[in-house]
Amino acid sequence: MVLLLGVLFVAMAGCAAYVLVDGAGPPYLQSSDVEGVWTEEGGEGRLTLRKDNTAELTGTALNGGPDGPPLRGTWRVDIPDEPRTVELNFPYSVGMDVYESGGRATLSSRVGTDGTWSHSDYVREPR
Repeated sequence: MVLLLGVLFVAMAGCAAYVLVDGAGPPYLQSSDVEGVWTEEGGEGRLTLRKDNTAELTGTALNGGPDGPPLRGTWRVDIPDEPRTVELNFPYSVGMDVYESGGRATLSSRVGTDGTWSHSDYVREPR
């Protein structure tokens, strides 16, 4: 019994030390962290995330290039186990992984039936 209590104490102390030293992990994104206009680095893509959780994507390979029609959809940030990800729902799903600074992100989407992925880096425009 004393051995069991000792092991339990050590385990709890280890968990507490981890939280104090490493924190509870990266902070979850809030809507205000990502709302606004994002532009593709080295490309013509533009992603607009509005306060009403609507999104629009233009000028990128994901919507057929600069002359492709705008993709309209929705977005959300409250994704369990993925605190720095925005889920974008267009006619297909796009993931947006936001870096710690909050000003840069990578959009990823499966583009081919063969399982290939497209990745593009985006920068948030100043407000």
